[in-house]
Amino acid sequence: MKTFSFRTTIGTCIMKWIIGMLPVLILTGCSAPRVEDIGPYPAHYKELIHEYIQEAYFDPYSIRSARISSPRRGYMIFGQGWYVCTQFNTKNRMGGYTGLKDTVFRIRHGVVLGAFPGLVACENEHYDPWPELEGGSGA
Repeated sequence: MKTFSFRTTIGTCIMKWIIGMLPVLILTGCSAPRVEDIGPYPAHYKELIHEYIQEAYFDPYSIRSARISSPRRGYMIFGQGWYVCTQFNTKNRMGGYTGLKDTVFRIRHGVVLGAFPGLVACENEHYDPWPELEGGSGA
């Protein structure tokens, strides 16, 4: 005799939903957002991100080994926009360097909407040196 398990039934429903939604999620990730929705290519992305770092980071003048990628249109879990990957080493509040960290910046309509550290989205990204950011110098 087979017994009814509420946990098994819920788990089965969730798995069926995930399997059913997987093609939709994959197809959505393949299409780039429309420029009308996210704004034109941010030609001055380095300056925008530099200003954001100056205002938002604890010690922007301590930045070392800065590198930056070119903007890409895309979707991430927190929305669509132009995404720029960066890597740099900066001091924490204790005065010690934290090591080289990946951070993704999201830009929409010429405004940096946030910085998202530690994402694997930048793993295979091509970086260019960004010496203008180091030591708090101008962009």
